[in-house]
Amino acid sequence: MKVRFREDVLNDWSAYRKLNRIVDYFETGQHVWDLDDEQKIRESDWMCHEPGSSTTMGNLEILEKAAARRAYASASSLMHTLVIWVTSSPKPMSQEELAPPDADLCLGRPVYVVVENASSDRLFLMAMIHAYERKNLLDADTDAWWRVDQAGGFGEIGKALDRIFEQPIDRRRVIVLSDSDRKVPEESTPTVKKVTQCCRAQNVQCCILKKRTIENYLPNSALEQLPGRRGQRRAFSRLTDTQRAHYPMKSGFEKDKAGHAIVPQEQKDLFAGVPRTCLDGLCGGCGEHVSELFQMARTQITRHSMRRPCGDPPNEITDLLDRIERLL
Repeated sequence: MKVRFREDVLNDWSAYRKLNRIVDYFETGQHVWDLDDEQKIRESDWMCHEPGSSTTMGNLEILEKAAARRAYASASSLMHTLVIWVTSSPKPMSQEELAPPDADLCLGRPVYVVVENASSDRLFLMAMIHAYERKNLLDADTDAWWRVDQAGGFGEIGKALDRIFEQPIDRRRVIVLSDSDRKVPEESTPTVKKVTQCCRAQNVQCCILKKRTIENYLPNSALEQLPGRRGQRRAFSRLTDTQRAHYPMKSGFEKDKAGHAIVPQEQKDLFAGVPRTCLDGLCGGCGEHVSELFQMARTQITRHSMRRPCGDPPNEITDLLDRIERLL
């Protein structure tokens, strides 16, 4: 985040200890000191009340680095987009203004990406980050500046958000990522409705995937690494992009007494025209652990191999990664 200091807090002696702590975040690079008036800071009571002390000299050194960094800041980085003001008199309910103690707590907390299943959804995110070579997100993950937080089901998202908000945090730095569970394009599923309503009520961002689940984003090159299930893989490769996007990857279609696929009523039109032999091959799916391919087959998940699963819309995943990076 970009951090700015109001003039009132620069001359409030009770805030100086917290301001010194906040400066530490600038030294690590987790947040940046956004200087609107460098001279005002140099001449403030905060910087002048202990001239020559190690703390003041350290703060001045970081101030100079912040000024230099601003002059050469990279325009390509999406990090440090959000702005927060530290002030002794924050406006009630403001997300952009925080008192020094709350600002210290807020800046010390990571960005939260709230998901249904922290294990599989994190594998998906990390595979996408590697595929699109998002170094800033990789480095931020190493430094624990963002984390995946488990809701435990789309119905529990509200409770997960309540837990996160037990301590001060800028709600702009929380995003909910959810499967859509859509059986057909643009379906307004219970998941879509619940997640949208909950995020709107909690005033946080949400990203609902266009395809049915994260597993529907696995490219063919990754699915080829799946042990067994050769018939399912061959049948899946014959589907159109839209059919692939809404096929139940884990369980596949059920079988009737004759051993033929039972296509759900909602998907009859979507899968109309698919040969029976292909539909039968889609029974059983790829198994409950197919999401592990996001890690096991990571070398096969590349920008090139993601062209087909991300063809509609082509920028869905990169937009998601952009949104997360902007929260840092």
